Amino acid sequence: RSSDLQPGEKVEKTLYIRCGTVGSRVFLVYVSYLINASVEEREIICKCHKDETVSIETVFPFDVTVKFVSTKFEPLDRVYADIPFLLMTDTLSASPWDLTIERSELLLAPSMLPVDEVDSQVEKVVLQTGESASECFCLRCPPVASGSGGVAAGSYVISWKRSLDRKST
Repeated sequence: RSSDLQPGEKVEKTLYIRCGTVGSRVFLVYVSYLINASVEEREIICKCHKDETVSIETVFPFDVTVKFVSTKFEPLDRVYADIPFLLMTDTLSASPWDLTIERSELLLAPSMLPVDEVDSQVEKVVLQTGESASECFCLRCPPVASGSGGVAAGSYVISWKRSLDRKST
């Protein structure tokens, strides 16, 4: 709701929209307003409105890739029980706005153990479009029952915000 708007003035409102999935979004913007007019020396109030359709494309804010390498940084296609390896993440900003990584978190599955700390290495990093931030975690996989196939490593969670915003996303 805005105060009285005089002829020739304009009002701009910033809207932040959070979408849980990517894709096209269509928004209907509806503006209603009142105009005072004089007709035959009588004041009347005209109720008016304007509809505008706005289409936007939503994208993921980051493109995250994960790879497993040996402690000598050689690519691995599998890991072996009790032999340390490195889990490397690369987080590329796909957003048109600067994004601040508030923190990252590696949530390990029970089948994985940290060799050292798994604290965020990119906390408070600001990424512009096309920039990336990387992390490296040293892990090991304890022995599993024979006949078991692959094991899950866990989840990688990024908490972020637009650099000009105050609230995390």
